Formats: sequence, C-alpha cells, structure tokens
Amino acid sequence: MAFNSQGSTHLLTPAVMARNGKRLLELTAQVRKRLAAAPATPSLGRR
Repeated sequence: MAFNSQGSTHLLTPAVMARNGKRLLELTAQVRKRLAAAPATPSLGRR
C-alpha cells in the first residue's frame, strides 16, 4: 500500500494520524543518518 493512500483515512483519529506521522519522520531521520554514515552501494542488477 502506498504511503499516500487515502483508503481508510476517514477511520483514523487525529491522534493516530499524528502518531503515524511522527513515526514516519523518525524512520526518515534514521535512514538519512545511516546513508550519511555509510552511503548506499551501487546496485548489482541490470541498468
């Protein structure tokens, strides 16, 4: 499912949406930190 899916948004409370948004920002920060420490290696698959 895509992050921008609007499927069940009307069922989520503002508190749940805020918690999900906060977690998404935390995960984004972790990914950026890991990429800064050890850049991604080039793909070995087809171009």
